[in-house]
Amino acid sequence: MYDAHKTQMAQEIAQIPEVVSRQLAIGMPLYRETGKRLQMLEPTLFVTNARGSSDHAAMYFKYIMELKTGIPVASMGPSLGSIFNAPLKLKNTVCLTVS
Repeated sequence: MYDAHKTQMAQEIAQIPEVVSRQLAIGMPLYRETGKRLQMLEPTLFVTNARGSSDHAAMYFKYIMELKTGIPVASMGPSLGSIFNAPLKLKNTVCLTVS
């Protein structure tokens, strides 16, 4: 419901529970399948790729993954690949891009 006294950001924040609930209801089969596939790969490192507030979400992911799996998570600057074409050594690494 629109409230003229709330900022756009406050309105979007208020929608978070509904959006997450919908994402889980629709996406859970895909999330489970992805988790199984990642388990089979036995990654030794996760790398996140994000900017701004998305990088804050990636930091939350970092804590959950390290706590639950023991696999380290590092943040990688998005421009390393997109602008500088850096030859990164990422064997046995899973990259998660957050936007």
